[in-house]
Amino acid sequence: MIESPFFRASLFLGIAGIAACASTPVAQTPEPSEAQAETGGTAEVLFDEGVALADAGKLEEACKKFEASERLEHAPGTLLNLADCYEKTQRFSSAFEAYNKVAVESREAGKTARAQEARSRADALKPRISKLVIDVAPDVAAVPGLVVKRNGTLVNSPLWGQSVPVDAGEQTITVSAPGKAPWRETIAVREAETATVRVKALDDPKIPGQRIGAIAAGGVGVAGVVVGSVFGLLAMSKWSDAVDACKGPAESPTSCSTPKGVADASTLGSEANGLATISTVGFVLGGAGLAAAGILWFTAPRDAAAPASASWRVLPVVGPAGVGGVVQRSF
Repeated sequence: MIESPFFRASLFLGIAGIAACASTPVAQTPEPSEAQAETGGTAEVLFDEGVALADAGKLEEACKKFEASERLEHAPGTLLNLADCYEKTQRFSSAFEAYNKVAVESREAGKTARAQEARSRADALKPRISKLVIDVAPDVAAVPGLVVKRNGTLVNSPLWGQSVPVDAGEQTITVSAPGKAPWRETIAVREAETATVRVKALDDPKIPGQRIGAIAAGGVGVAGVVVGSVFGLLAMSKWSDAVDACKGPAESPTSCSTPKGVADASTLGSEANGLATISTVGFVLGGAGLAAAGILWFTAPRDAAAPASASWRVLPVVGPAGVGGVVQRSF
């Protein structure tokens, strides 16, 4: 039989195609990883611990266990227990939100009985839910980079001025913006109450007490350096006058050739020594002040909210070892 080139090419391509199909791995459903299995196991353990704590009446601890279990692995059953725990600890807003989520998910999953139970319990909580209005003044709202938080959670601008469900109890509102002093207020919200927090203005930032101390120490340091420099120049001038008073070739007040020269040189030399001592004290205080200023400035907290009752001061100290300074903080 005579084979054409086209036949050989077709045969070759067919064999190659069969080989390629045989070597292609078949997609399989991946098995759960060890990390996923461990996470699921941990979530189940936390859930069981939460149930035990709830049965023992330790509801606050039980809520924390249910929360941790839900974070690791979401399950409607866990969320339902968490909602029940929230309700029993009078966190009605959180319970209402959790019940609603369980109702929606259960209805979608065909769990009609659980969906109806969750919806019924959510509806029963509506009259007991507290609300909070964060009223941000227009001039404050216009500040660039304004950030509003409630209990550390960001509150977006569409919610400013709106009545938002919250759990009863203390609610802390913080407001911050670049170049402005942070604003903070804590309010106690009662059950079924609608409370309002008004943010009227943001102040310019205040210099922290520690940095005020740094500025004061720096002022002392600069003044000390100036005093040391001035009196140092005066001492050099007096010493030069003492040398000139000798009018001798030795150019030293201690080797004058005449009695009058010795007297004049001694007086001028004594004055030069006094001026030099003042200069030395000035430089020592100046160095101590500048060093204290540097330490205070660079170790000051970045937050402008330093305690208002704290004050700083730099005290000069003279002792046997020399002259220095002490940085003192009072409350």
